[in-house]
Amino acid sequence: MSTGGDVNVRIIGVERGVINMINRINGGFHGLRRTVMDFAVSVAAVRTALRGISAPLTSTFSAFSNYDYTMSRVQAITGATADQMIRLREQAKMLGRTTFFTTAQVAEAQQFLAMAGFNPEQIQNALPNVLNLALAGDMGVAEAADIATNISTPFKIAAEDLNRVNDVLAKAANSSNTNVHQMGEAFKYVAPVAASTSQSIEELGAAMAILANNGLR
Repeated sequence: MSTGGDVNVRIIGVERGVINMINRINGGFHGLRRTVMDFAVSVAAVRTALRGISAPLTSTFSAFSNYDYTMSRVQAITGATADQMIRLREQAKMLGRTTFFTTAQVAEAQQFLAMAGFNPEQIQNALPNVLNLALAGDMGVAEAADIATNISTPFKIAAEDLNRVNDVLAKAANSSNTNVHQMGEAFKYVAPVAASTSQSIEELGAAMAILANNGLR
């Protein structure tokens, strides 16, 4: 026959067993929660890493698409042969690696020269001077190409001699109250008239610098 003390011992044993079971269950839940939290942190880290990778890839793909499209435009405008396009592409990539401008921007300058009537060989010859003008005037390559062709065409300056345009604009900007952009805009309107009266680009540049110093730009 069980005594009261034996019953109490069994009850205490059952209580301890239940408490131990509850502790083990709680410990399991805590471990599971830590595992879930660690997994969530890992997923967040992976997402962050993927965003860091995808942004440059998207940018690179976009730049490549723009470059490829622009070069196709150059070929369509100039009617360049396959060999000529190889040389133009090589020039764009080389200047994109060795100058301040990207390959896509160099290709854009080639396109503007093509639109101005330059053939593939003339584009190759003119391009370095156009990029130099863009740097000197702190402007985009498209604007530099537009200014260079607006000035060189009426004065019949050869593509390989576009450095004359750079020299005149830079000298005027450095020695008078004007800048390369303003000189380019002025030349756009005055150059055809000056060329028809046999004035040189140097003479016109000097005259426009004097006008700029007197408030006429």
